[in-house]
Amino acid sequence: MQIFLLSGLLVFTDKVIAKEDSERIKRRINMTQVGRLYEEEKQEALRELERKLNNENRKKIQNLKKEHRHTLQKSKQEQREILQKKEARKFLELSELFCIHKRC
Repeated sequence: MQIFLLSGLLVFTDKVIAKEDSERIKRRINMTQVGRLYEEEKQEALRELERKLNNENRKKIQNLKKEHRHTLQKSKQEQREILQKKEARKFLELSELFCIHKRC
């Protein structure tokens, strides 16, 4: 719509105003179009950067979740080992007490 109006304005100005003024208006319109193209490219670059950052953040979150699961598994394994050692000590203590009473 805007282009249609501007082109109509140009046709009108070709008949009414001086040639150099008409050329100046054409240059400004072209600069406006270039500016619009530049702005569209800038917006597309920003959208692409946003997509890239979202993908990177998603990957980082997935890696953090994996690390967290690994840490939890390691912690559970360490707790099991500690419990096994405690049970083994109790068993040794009980067997020593049993042996003392029976005089092994």
